[in-house]
Amino acid sequence: MNQMRKKFDKEFKKKAVELSYARGNATEIAEELGLDRVLLYRWRNEFNQYNENSFPGHGESTSL
Repeated sequence: MNQMRKKFDKEFKKKAVELSYARGNATEIAEELGLDRVLLYRWRNEFNQYNENSFPGHGESTSL
């Protein structure tokens, strides 16, 4: 089965990371946003390491 890969823009990733810290439960937030929890943890690690230089890719715009 061929599945389309989802793309998320920098702003969506930053807001998801901020929300996961504010609410304290990344797994729950990932579920609410339709993300795999491993992906959200990866975004959190990248944001902690690179802060504003995180997520340099060209993801498509998605709103929270």
